[in-house]
Amino acid sequence: MSETVLVTGGTGFFGTHFLLQLLQQGFVVRTSVRDLSKVGNVKKSLVLSGISQDTLDENLQFFKADLIRDDGWKEAISGSDYVLHVASPVPLEQPEDENDIIEPAVEGTLRVIKLSEKYGVKKLIFTSSFAAIAYGQTDGRVFSEKDWGIPENVPQVYHKSKILAEKAAWEYVKSSSSDMKFTVINPVGTFGPTLPEGPAPLTHEIFNRLLNGSMASGAPKFNFGVVDIRDVVKIHIQAMKMPSTDNERYLLAAGEGETSAFELSQLLAKNIHDGREAKLPTREIPTMFLRFVGLFSPQVRQFLPALHERKLYNTEKARKTFNWIPIDVDTTLLESIKK
Repeated sequence: MSETVLVTGGTGFFGTHFLLQLLQQGFVVRTSVRDLSKVGNVKKSLVLSGISQDTLDENLQFFKADLIRDDGWKEAISGSDYVLHVASPVPLEQPEDENDIIEPAVEGTLRVIKLSEKYGVKKLIFTSSFAAIAYGQTDGRVFSEKDWGIPENVPQVYHKSKILAEKAAWEYVKSSSSDMKFTVINPVGTFGPTLPEGPAPLTHEIFNRLLNGSMASGAPKFNFGVVDIRDVVKIHIQAMKMPSTDNERYLLAAGEGETSAFELSQLLAKNIHDGREAKLPTREIPTMFLRFVGLFSPQVRQFLPALHERKLYNTEKARKTFNWIPIDVDTTLLESIKK
């Protein structure tokens, strides 16, 4: 008999990829969604990705549930063997009150963990972030799973919420007497192909800005990690069935350090030949100049917190544990813009 997996947040970029791989591997899949009106789009995307209608009808269920409320979670979780807690509030802009993002992230994570314990889930995999490992740190170290971000040093509320949510999760799990197993996955910036007619992640906004001419005068010194969504999902699913991953966290990244916006621009210039390459920046703008412009431009000022020195990382733990050879950075980035 097939095991049942609940994926929280099944309508987003992460969620749809999770649903696809789980269904391909024969699991019975449940997913929580805040808005049931999006279910039709998700099903259409999965069918276009090769999942049969019969498989959808037999092995996929949608439950209306929100991280800030108890409603719907009992029905979604009860009877599930595993929970992949992927959902987290992602603000499109900095909110006036950062607790509008932090509280749902922290309280929602604890809600899912506690109810998973209550209803007999075997293991919960929590999707955290590289932010919870490295953000707020500026000492130039090579980051690994042993490190922790410093929330009070992080201006971006989303990244701060990821640090606080993971800290709260570990604090609770370590104090719990439950038999439920727990693992955390910490990916860097997650890119890769969107499913047919599926949602794109916010990380893909960097492509839009480069290709639409917004950065034609020069690329800011903006650095970001890269890992492929297909690898992220694959490792979550492997971790469900591996006792050696219990009570561990895993940093996922391709390469040994971050990529810059200018390096991405150069990669695109070599591989795009449809006219859009003419709008790509051909130089990098000094950070000091951008900070000066930010004094007068709110649009530039909101971008400044993302400017930082290139962060390095060590992913040996994940590579050894999962026998993992990551999809390389260039392949992931180029497949991110395929239609």
